[in-house]
Amino acid sequence: MTRQSLSENSGRRVSDPAPETVISAVPNKSDPTSLDHLRLSDRSIAALLALVSLMVYTLAARLRLVNGIPQGDEPHYLISTIALAQYHTFDISVVYDNRDYLSFFPMDIDRHLSPDENGQMLPWHNFGAPLLWVPFFLLWGRAGATGFMVVVAVLTVLNVFWFLRELGIVRPYATLTAGLFAFGTTIYVYSNSLFTESLGALLLLYAMRVICRRVNSSASLCLASLSLGYLPWINGRFLALSLPAALLLLLRVRRSDNRSWAYLWAFGPMLLLLGALEAVNYFVFDTLHPSPGNGVKGVGPLEISAIRGLAGLWFDREFGLFPNFPILVFVVIGIGLGVPWVRWQLDVALGVVVIPYVLASATYSEWWAGYSPPGRYLAVVVPLLAFYVAVTLQRIHHWLAVLLAVLTGLVAFAFAFSTDIFPGDRFHSSPSPPSQAMSNLGRLLDIPIAEYLPGLSLAKDNPIPTNEAMLTVGWALAIALLAATVWVFEKAPAARVPALDLRLFPTLARRRRTPPACRDD
Repeated sequence: MTRQSLSENSGRRVSDPAPETVISAVPNKSDPTSLDHLRLSDRSIAALLALVSLMVYTLAARLRLVNGIPQGDEPHYLISTIALAQYHTFDISVVYDNRDYLSFFPMDIDRHLSPDENGQMLPWHNFGAPLLWVPFFLLWGRAGATGFMVVVAVLTVLNVFWFLRELGIVRPYATLTAGLFAFGTTIYVYSNSLFTESLGALLLLYAMRVICRRVNSSASLCLASLSLGYLPWINGRFLALSLPAALLLLLRVRRSDNRSWAYLWAFGPMLLLLGALEAVNYFVFDTLHPSPGNGVKGVGPLEISAIRGLAGLWFDREFGLFPNFPILVFVVIGIGLGVPWVRWQLDVALGVVVIPYVLASATYSEWWAGYSPPGRYLAVVVPLLAFYVAVTLQRIHHWLAVLLAVLTGLVAFAFAFSTDIFPGDRFHSSPSPPSQAMSNLGRLLDIPIAEYLPGLSLAKDNPIPTNEAMLTVGWALAIALLAATVWVFEKAPAARVPALDLRLFPTLARRRRTPPACRDD
């Protein structure tokens, strides 16, 4: 190019499009970024997701309220609510004594209390969730508390969508993935349940959104700080999520905001909430343990083999994620398919938060979480995995991948919705035979589905039976082989993966030094 042509190009007005711009403006069906040129805005899509989710979750909640009583830990959270609302105390033994729970649980119930060394009865469950839904319980009883959790689930779906958009996922795949997670994962299962993992998932997801954003307002930092500080109020186990996330929040403030008051917004509310929790536990329960009842019971992590717990959390037919939510198989594919060196900072950030908590849950003596729906302990981190599903679909960008993803989501939704019609089929305990819902599905399809899925919950204290171990290894190898096959034969351009630059960690690459200018002697 001549010097004259360079001067002409530099003198072109901004309004005059360059030839390259005209060419790139033509939609390219092979490029997923062209799908972002849609008439619907992000706000319109978010409103549509919220409306559909609210309708489906409300219907599911209605079915549960009509067809069944609260199960597992649910009535005990309501008992804690009654202690706060009616007796204005953290001592839930008075509710057990007066049997104030008969309005929603019309039979005798075991006390979720454990004595400390002084004989004081300490509750197994924290009061974080009841403190939030107690106003709605006062107005509408159990239905009010359930409605509060429905709203929490809808907000989680919206945060999944915004999380994906902020990470560079185009609108169609962000919408599809948010919808799949809304109805094909733990978000749906726990949307109409009074379990704390659903609330913890929302707070953790929002905090990670703030951490992954390079620019945040004071209000965002404050709300993320409140979220991380309130997680241990909800459940003592969530302290394993708050601490690593707080470290990441510190890195975010240091890397993107030099204003001193930003540290106050990012850590002031968190420290106040954590201090208040310790003060309540000390003055009311005479302990500094984040979960007083579990502390005196001696229940905690590092009690069983991590291999046994991880195999159960992922592959058990009753409690595992893959058998109950097959859409999560795309997470395994997305971890390798998303060109990790393009988004290594996001992988590290999610790993710092998720991996310690998963390992702690896997080594917990009751990794199946007692009498509960599937995937309860991991439900708090499942929404964070949506990025790997979305990046898989965006990278492959093929109708067959979309079809398979939709089918897996529909299978999970149909299975979960059937347990809304028959609520007792959703809850399992260890040891247990195959669930009634799985048996019914097997008879409907004339396929003994349960026989082909490992039942690791049957091996709580004894060695894992050989056939169950072989099934677990077989399913793990099958998923790994599927992921490896896609990694090898998927030749889509890496440009389909968003090149994330979170600037959360300092880069390891050496910066090129500009050679010093020559000086005239």
